[in-house]
Order: sequence, then C-alpha cells, then structure tokens
Amino acid sequence: MRLICFNSGTSSPQFSGERCSFGLPSVSPATPRESLKRCEIIRRRRDLKTLLLRGRKITGTALALYYHKQNETGLQPRRVAILLDRKIKGAVVRNRLKRHLREIFRRNKGWFPLGFDYAIQARSAAVELEFEQLKGELKALAERIES
Repeated sequence: MRLICFNSGTSSPQFSGERCSFGLPSVSPATPRESLKRCEIIRRRRDLKTLLLRGRKITGTALALYYHKQNETGLQPRRVAILLDRKIKGAVVRNRLKRHLREIFRRNKGWFPLGFDYAIQARSAAVELEFEQLKGELKALAERIES
C-alpha cells in the first residue's frame, strides 16, 4: 500500500521527508524493483527439459545444481529455474525457499559463468537451513562448475 501525503491547500503530492498532517511519514518516489529480469528466468518447458536431460549435475546435501551451455552464439545472460522437491509441504515454506534461492542467485550472479542455463533444485533438507547456510551451499556448488 502506498500513502501519498498532500500539503494543505495544494493538490500536488508531497514527497519530501516531512510528516503528513495525520502523523505518518510521507512516501518517497518508488525505487526500481530489485528482481530477476524476465530474460534471466527459464520460462519455456523445452529449455528446462534440455537443461535437465543434457546438462551436468552437481549435488550437495540440500541442493542440486544443473547447468548447461546455451546454444546461442555469444554471451547470453545467465538464466535460472528454481525446482523444489514434492516432499516440501506447505505453500508458505515452498515460497519462502524459492524467494531465498532467487535472492541468493540475484545478488551473486558473479558466481555463475555467463552463457549457461542453471536449475537449482532444493531438497527437503533445505527447509531446515538458514539463509546464510543456503548461500554457503549454493556458493560451494557454483565453485564446482566446469566451464
């Protein structure tokens, strides 16, 4: 929800750091969303199947990482898909785990070479891990990628 504060007597929104007449701080202009770009997400089923069938797999205790070189020439952006085990019950738990893995990938794209597709598969053991532990495991998997 976004609150816009109006000065008394004017009709334009006030975006400074001042307080509104009803005690709430005024809202600054929206900053750009920090999320994965559309081109950084594997969307087609055909691409995901190719990645899982022809790609290489690196396994850890709670995560598995699949990677496959993209067919296009030149350096394409790295793309990712997040896969979860069916044993992970509860939508809240599954969605939180997906958000955490997407955020780790987004903030640490430098770990992953350009021109590859990646699928991060979370197993049921990943539910017990904290954010930093997930990050450490994914970093360990990414370091084992063979270009």
